[in-house]
Amino acid sequence: MRRNKIIIRLALDSILSALYFILAFLTVSFGNIHLTFASLVIVFAATAIGLPDSIGIALLGEFLIQVLSYGITITTPLWILPPVIRALTIALFSYFYKRKKDNIQNHLPVYFFALIFASILTTLGNTLVMFLDAYIFQYTYAFVIYESIIRLLLGIATAIVIGFINIPLSRTYLHNM
Repeated sequence: MRRNKIIIRLALDSILSALYFILAFLTVSFGNIHLTFASLVIVFAATAIGLPDSIGIALLGEFLIQVLSYGITITTPLWILPPVIRALTIALFSYFYKRKKDNIQNHLPVYFFALIFASILTTLGNTLVMFLDAYIFQYTYAFVIYESIIRLLLGIATAIVIGFINIPLSRTYLHNM
């Protein structure tokens, strides 16, 4: 019976990684800034499934995006880290409630703080990688600063919207498990 649970969990993680990949390409673009709901998958995994799964989904999903969009470069591993930071941050917040047999979604101020905090950390991670990219590939830093401010504001707004979408999704999943 334990083996079946592992297979089901691996299948779910694979499906969610693929969904993350697909949602990343369903985007609204503002120049080099992309508005996407791919992080919904990470938020769902971190709040409903748990830490190892959410990190695995973020790693695999973002790896596929990076390799298929840009190929493998010296900064590819660095571009994979920000979604992992999001997964790790939200999953850790969620873990403290799961230990008490509770769900973080039942504590909305903490839940939205965790999502916004994770979004800010993700944006800071992306900004650091953009600075490294600008240094390595010789493009202007002004571009990175301007873009990062917009990314930060859009990231916070997206985190709030995704938070509201995730609540019924994760509650339904948790109720049926």
